[in-house]
Amino acid sequence: ASHVPALCCAYGKMATGCDSPCLSLTLDKWRTKAVLHEAGVEVPRGIIVPVGGDFSREEAGEGPYIVKPANSDASEGIGGNSFIPHFGPRVKEIVQIIHRDFDQPALIEQYVGHREFNISLVQSGCEVKVMPIAEIDFSAFAPGKPRIIDYSAKWVPESFEYNNTPRIIPARVGGDVAAWIRAAALKSWNALGCADFIRVDMRMDEKERVFVLEINANPD
Repeated sequence: ASHVPALCCAYGKMATGCDSPCLSLTLDKWRTKAVLHEAGVEVPRGIIVPVGGDFSREEAGEGPYIVKPANSDASEGIGGNSFIPHFGPRVKEIVQIIHRDFDQPALIEQYVGHREFNISLVQSGCEVKVMPIAEIDFSAFAPGKPRIIDYSAKWVPESFEYNNTPRIIPARVGGDVAAWIRAAALKSWNALGCADFIRVDMRMDEKERVFVLEINANPD
């Protein structure tokens, strides 16, 4: 799908949304994380494990972790077993499953806080409008259940996750936090060369530090 805008361009046609380089970049979670970090955007700590590769506890850092495919979209490869509270054999087991089932690197990422936000940006002419901040409502989740938007939450209508992750718009956050979220979203847009429309997914820790998880350059 990332190549479609370039194909349109090659035939002298226009395509809405981000261009092929931006779509390809944002599909690679590791490269996106590096670009955002270099631009001064806070991102969760993480390591990349290539197919067949290994890693140590020191490299993985302290848990809890989220382990997911590095080059997939739409929460593919993310489920309840993707959350791992402490380092142990389970971390390497999930990495190996991703290598086997997706034939791509695995991203071991710090699990940040329990609140998740997303915010859309829409371009109108030369102006980029930052839309109202949305928060995922995990209030129906039992204590101890990972508060993540996994594959079921997006694609399995009969699942608990699908039916219990509504969005609160606007999110209930203070003015300082809201301003930081909007600024980080706009900085991410500029760093990645986005156009027309994107969605930025973020999480907030207990100290109200907000981290950008990823950029959806072709969002739902």
